[in-house]
Amino acid sequence: MARLRDTLRRLYHGRMPAAFRFQVAAIVIDLAIVAFFIATPVIQQSASFLWLDYAVAALVGADLIARLLASNDMLRLMKQPTSWVDVFILLTLLMPTALANLCASCGCGRCRAAVRSGGISRCVGSGPGARQAMRSSTS
Repeated sequence: MARLRDTLRRLYHGRMPAAFRFQVAAIVIDLAIVAFFIATPVIQQSASFLWLDYAVAALVGADLIARLLASNDMLRLMKQPTSWVDVFILLTLLMPTALANLCASCGCGRCRAAVRSGGISRCVGSGPGARQAMRSSTS
């Protein structure tokens, strides 16, 4: 378990090229989740909606668990508003028919959580070490 936590810490918080690629992939997944929330009213009546909804819930849940494992202080992480947003989003995904009207606000919340987490700024070049990681990952 300690090895898994250490690996997750390096991926979520590291500055190495592998961590940078992981963080970019996490941002792409977050943006795909936002797109899912935006498209929800259109695709909600399709036969595959629940499968897609639960797949997105699995992604959000796995990300939340991984971030908790990567954290040095799980309780402090759960007190942060971005974690509350993820828990709220997870609940709306697990109960899509009961909380259908909240899906659009979840997309906005997920986007805000991604921006406030600092991951985007590190990946687009304003965070420390991002340019070096970008150069290393492209070579």
